[in-house]
Amino acid sequence: MPIDLCNPCAQQCPGFVAHDLTFRTALLNVLCNQSTLLARAAGSEDLRGFGSVASGQTDAPLIAAVAGKKIVITAILPTTDAANTTFQFRSKPVGVGSNISPVYDSLSFSGYGFNYNPAGWYATAVGEGFSVTTGAGSADFTYTYRLE
Repeated sequence: MPIDLCNPCAQQCPGFVAHDLTFRTALLNVLCNQSTLLARAAGSEDLRGFGSVASGQTDAPLIAAVAGKKIVITAILPTTDAANTTFQFRSKPVGVGSNISPVYDSLSFSGYGFNYNPAGWYATAVGEGFSVTTGAGSADFTYTYRLE
């Protein structure tokens, strides 16, 4: 279940700035540190990444393919610049990618992220990269992942 990383107290704090970057950055650091600690306990190390994707992109790469490995996304925080954009995560070989997530609409999803999940939220096929398709607006993605 996604958690609200951007506006955790909207009902209680009407003056809260909905896109407080400092708050989101601090919370993502907590999630990444949690990810690192849990991954080390499990005997693996999660990697961190960030990517910006322009509007109207298809299969824009976020993580390059690694031969013989699948990419498992263990936490992700998407942010968009438009109130009406969409994004969808994809597993991308050399050709056309395949969907590995539903289409997210920023009107209902903006400011939410997926907390650390040791099982992973999304996984690519072996030897394929992790990419995203965007709608009308651009989007930024901060994430942790591991190779299996």
